[in-house]
Amino acid sequence: MVHQDQGKLVQVVAADVGLVAPPSRYVLSKENRPTTVAQQAKLVIPIVDVSRLAMPDDVEEAAKLRSALQSWGLFVVTGHGMSKEFLDEILEATRKFFHLPLEEKQKCSNVIDGVKFQNEGYGIDRIDSDEQILDWDLLHEYTLESGRVTMDVLKAMAKLLNQEEGFFINMVGERFKSYSRFTYYPPCPRPDLVNGLKPHTDNSVITLLLMDKDVSGLQVLKDGHWVDVPVLGNDLLVVVGEGMEIVSNAIFKAPWHRVVTSANKERLALAVVYQPEPERIIGPPGVLVHEKRPAMFKKCLVQTLADGYWDAFAAGDRTVDFLNVRINAEADAELEGRAVDVSGLQVLKDGHWVDVPVLGNDLLVVVGEGMEIVSNAIFKAPWHRVVTSANKERLSLAMFYQPEPERIIGPPGVLVHEKRPAMFKKCLVQTLADGYWDAFAAGDRTVDFLNVRINAEADAELEGRAVVANN
Repeated sequence: MVHQDQGKLVQVVAADVGLVAPPSRYVLSKENRPTTVAQQAKLVIPIVDVSRLAMPDDVEEAAKLRSALQSWGLFVVTGHGMSKEFLDEILEATRKFFHLPLEEKQKCSNVIDGVKFQNEGYGIDRIDSDEQILDWDLLHEYTLESGRVTMDVLKAMAKLLNQEEGFFINMVGERFKSYSRFTYYPPCPRPDLVNGLKPHTDNSVITLLLMDKDVSGLQVLKDGHWVDVPVLGNDLLVVVGEGMEIVSNAIFKAPWHRVVTSANKERLALAVVYQPEPERIIGPPGVLVHEKRPAMFKKCLVQTLADGYWDAFAAGDRTVDFLNVRINAEADAELEGRAVDVSGLQVLKDGHWVDVPVLGNDLLVVVGEGMEIVSNAIFKAPWHRVVTSANKERLSLAMFYQPEPERIIGPPGVLVHEKRPAMFKKCLVQTLADGYWDAFAAGDRTVDFLNVRINAEADAELEGRAVVANN
């Protein structure tokens, strides 16, 4: 028997012209309400060109994929081969369906005869209890062929682990199932009080998302902060699911994500969820289990995971935890602590502190004040800092390259002219070195602490001109 509120469709509730706030059934407790992500919004979601992943010598794109999977659990897909016109047609057809009269949409209801809930169909997510907070979304499922992109991604993920291309495909079955979930988020008068879709992880192997081209709303939990996924245009988003987490023995993790609503704009999304064949038994494969990485999950029937998903979703839990499939959470946490996957460096950009993500085997170059002086402030030394982690240690190695200490440096004549006067006095390098720690203790730049900079006003004016020119 379905819950009595299963038929109360959000699209109908939202259409009430007198609605100034969502009904109490949708309102989250204060501690669970969406909060601002202003600082985190500057983070860049990793981008992978899927067309390059099949190239055997493209180690750069493979490195991007590895970094994205290990630090985010999701990434933007470019080079997928689907035309703009094709993707626009899909979103427009979705929008037209949700704008049909209610009686037309009800012909595709996900409630059968008022007594049985099914995953397929038009309606809201399953309701299990009076306490369960409803999500501000509507569902309509449909099938979309996007297996080619998913296959390319699965092959590339296998190669990252030094396995044959078909490694993951063979484990989940070539006839693995796909479900298309069309979701409509109507405007909500108080988006600060509700979820569009509550925080959750996917129980898929891979989820492929086509999102609204005009309205953002998806957020991913990254290092304890909710980060906005921006509008992606014609690009897609790949999200790792718990199925992949199991068959990769937790090398690849399913990220927590949620959807927030807009006060005055509707939003559409199409998620294609790829799951293993339901009769398959999956678990960590032997080649990924060893003394340093024991098995993190029990073997389990795929259908059992599928059956438990909505109960776990309603409880706000991961399916693998809700069903007690994870057997080595302590070892998993220990491995995470060992792994070089802890970010901490932040750089000040346009008044906001922005996280520098984990870079894998890549390096980071930072311009120093010495370069700022000898380039006459054409190149600037950025403010940066390091934040700590609550439960992980972090290491870094910095190599500093400085001029010979007995040198006198300053802006060279070829970089000084009427439009760009000299920005700094000439100074002895050793003097700069001696003054560094005093400036550091005072929270100041060395060139300012030692009064080496002589033309700050002209510098600011030039910066203003540069911004105008770039715009």
